[in-house]
Amino acid sequence: MRKLLAVLGALCLAVVPGAAYAADPVKDPAKKVIKIGVTQSVDSMNPFLAVRLVTGSIQRMIYGFLTVPDSKTLQPSPDLAESWTTSPDGLTWTFKIRQAKWSDGQPITADDAAWTFNKMITDDGAKTGNGPAVANFQSVTANGQELTIKLKTPQASMLDNPVPIMPKHVWEKVKDISEYDAEVYPTVGSGPYVAVEHKKDQFVRLEANPQYWRGRPKVDELQVIFYDNPAASIVGLKKGDIDLIGRLNPPDFESLKGDDNIVQWNTQGRRAAYLQINHGATTSDNKPIGDGTRP
Repeated sequence: MRKLLAVLGALCLAVVPGAAYAADPVKDPAKKVIKIGVTQSVDSMNPFLAVRLVTGSIQRMIYGFLTVPDSKTLQPSPDLAESWTTSPDGLTWTFKIRQAKWSDGQPITADDAAWTFNKMITDDGAKTGNGPAVANFQSVTANGQELTIKLKTPQASMLDNPVPIMPKHVWEKVKDISEYDAEVYPTVGSGPYVAVEHKKDQFVRLEANPQYWRGRPKVDELQVIFYDNPAASIVGLKKGDIDLIGRLNPPDFESLKGDDNIVQWNTQGRRAAYLQINHGATTSDNKPIGDGTRP
């Protein structure tokens, strides 16, 4: 169970130094459930609209992407795209979408990915969450399991695209993406879990997806529990209301030392920080941001 918790943290919500979990041996042997404490609530269950970090982490458990970082090297590795090639000029990328199924049993095709990207290109409401990721796309087409993306200029981040691929047969029925809360359960996704319940500012509950292409997860259910602040989440951990918390500030992490019921995990995080110079940035509708000038 301890290894399961560590692996779970590495994959989703506790990917930073300073995480801890309750050492509680009393578990229902018939169902493996892990309760994760977080101090940020979900802003929207609609991946086209969501911008918060915790929501993005939950989305990565529900939906697949073209590629994902390798868990050990952090280099791009296959996800829904099992392979890819690029033209010598870097302007045409071709992805081979793997033979897999959505959680409702429907086949995943390149048309799902093409619909997702084209929706973002043509619908301003769908650009809210990850619009810049497709701003340089000239065209996106599908042919069976082959997805072709043509760019306006070469783009270094093509194998680090943050856009979750959505099931066309579900989402094409949505009339207005900008007004859709996506509170329909169970969700239809391609990731290791499907969302089955969400209570705003309280919790999200996810169940293992038996159709997941890597195989059904060993943890049957995840519960992401929202707390107003780190102090409240620490109390929840000590009481056994949650099994795991992450993203703790050093003082909060240190305060847990000496508690025999708490196992602390302090290791190198995988998040990155960067400094960007504003040389004339604009919003998606070309309105200037700040007073940037070219160097």
